[in-house]
Amino acid sequence: MLNVKSLPLISTGVGLKVVGMDGSIYTRTNQSENLSEDANYIVTLRNQLMGNIIETVTTIKHGRLGIEPVIVPNKVFMDSESGEYFILAREDNIDEVEKMSCEAKCGYIYPAKQNDGKYRPVARLNGKVVKTPRVLINECGVSYHMIEDLVAYGEVCKRAKGYMLAQKVVPVYLLPSKPGDTIATVVNGVQEHTTVIEEGEVKVQNPGGEAYKMREAKLHKLYDFAETTAEGYQLWRPKQELQKWVRSGVNIICILWGGFEVLVTPLININDAKDTYGCNYQVFFGSDTTEGTHEVRKIFLPVEPITHQLGISSVLLNGYVRTLEGIPKMEYVEAPDMLLLASLLKSA
Repeated sequence: MLNVKSLPLISTGVGLKVVGMDGSIYTRTNQSENLSEDANYIVTLRNQLMGNIIETVTTIKHGRLGIEPVIVPNKVFMDSESGEYFILAREDNIDEVEKMSCEAKCGYIYPAKQNDGKYRPVARLNGKVVKTPRVLINECGVSYHMIEDLVAYGEVCKRAKGYMLAQKVVPVYLLPSKPGDTIATVVNGVQEHTTVIEEGEVKVQNPGGEAYKMREAKLHKLYDFAETTAEGYQLWRPKQELQKWVRSGVNIICILWGGFEVLVTPLININDAKDTYGCNYQVFFGSDTTEGTHEVRKIFLPVEPITHQLGISSVLLNGYVRTLEGIPKMEYVEAPDMLLLASLLKSA
């Protein structure tokens, strides 16, 4: 008898490759017979159960049945243009990922440090540098735009739809960690990011469960120690500091903290150009079952948004462009009815 687990209904894309939690690379298929015994597969079966379509998954590893945890690891992506597969690497595991990509006969994308100290994504396929994909599709068929410069992209979002001043309203837990520890940030079963703790950094976690690293100096700047919980964790409450945020209208992949972060229509913190980062939309605003981490206090709108300017709309991509080239600076005005506009922005 086969053991199976239900996958989210969003799961599609038969034929896409998946990295299992054990690091093995699988190919998704919808058939359970006539499969090669020297390859790994995730067999997706669609069945009707009381009128609902249910997907179940079983792994076949070198001819033997197994089971995979239900998680979208966001490690193998398909280039929407070429159909080639790519694995995302961190700065500290490029050699390991290169070897993995050779075994899987696919490419890989890694963060490459430039002469100016900034990082940009570089794609390699069959031992050669190739054009970095513009749009990547993950294991569940969800599309993400590759953003090469998050600071510039945040400014583009600001000039397109304005910005907001928001305050964090939930505490964070300070969790035990040491340099060299790996942190995986998972939101709703989808892995956003993996990173490694370095000297001077700590591991924190929002009440919703997503964990991430932070400079210890930044923790003391933005939070005050409140108490030690019964479990032995330190609880830190946010100070009353307002931060400047913009929203991306598309899903993005960007370089952050030595690796790639995969975000769904994120809010981007543009308060400090040296510390620009993203926050998942649902984490920021919350959902029907969870509270948001931030509350919007003020909203500023561009006097003349770039989306309304002649000569600019032709180079827009879903409302945004990739660089600041040719985009004029903006003047902004505070929204008169912040609450109404906040609700409109939230539902947009």
